[in-house]
Amino acid sequence: MPFIAFIDPPSVGPGPGLTVFTIFFGERIGSTAAPSGAPLAARQEFDSYLPLEDFGGVNPAVETWEGKSLGAGLDSTSSTHSGYPVSGTALVSWMADTSGGNFDNGDKIGFYDSPFGGRYNTTAGGAWYLECALPLILQPEDPFDNFGLYLTDIGDFGSQMRIELRDTDGVTTTYTLAHASNAGNTLHFWGFIDPTGKKYNRIRIRPTGTPDGGGTRFDDFFGIDDVVLGRAFD
Repeated sequence: MPFIAFIDPPSVGPGPGLTVFTIFFGERIGSTAAPSGAPLAARQEFDSYLPLEDFGGVNPAVETWEGKSLGAGLDSTSSTHSGYPVSGTALVSWMADTSGGNFDNGDKIGFYDSPFGGRYNTTAGGAWYLECALPLILQPEDPFDNFGLYLTDIGDFGSQMRIELRDTDGVTTTYTLAHASNAGNTLHFWGFIDPTGKKYNRIRIRPTGTPDGGGTRFDDFFGIDDVVLGRAFD
């Protein structure tokens, strides 16, 4: 595992340039309001460290799921992210991991425009968010060195969310989010920036614990919104 500087709670505002792999994390419990408190502060600090001059002056695009062709029961979807110095943008494939079996079609990727079960939109002026009850695999067409997102409704059934990050050498490192258990109406921001030159090509998002029936499905759904992914350190 790389050396980690873990920023929680964050102190909002740009600081000196990062030199090590750094995780940004914030948690809020008991509200489905717009991002505020620790998750918003973590997001603002994450954003403040991305060197825009390395993007050629282009802010990294945030995937809000607004204005896309949306649906439910999907095996896969995609998002497009700017912030790549050479290619300009990169397509990211999102896939529901059905490899373990034991799931319903409704457990796959779905998009919704109204709050339900503690999951909700986090985009200012927006409505849509992604939800899933299966592990989610993100596979960009180009390697990346930064990633961040809002997660809603995680931890209310007791399991811990974990993010498996695979680098371009094929090494997978698992990061378990230090969030509260059995808490409702939760909002979290999780993100990382790696300025060391290491690049990554796959993310898998899933809770810990035993899935229903020993298969793939979780005990619970979770929501995702306002995703940033890019490559800032070439």
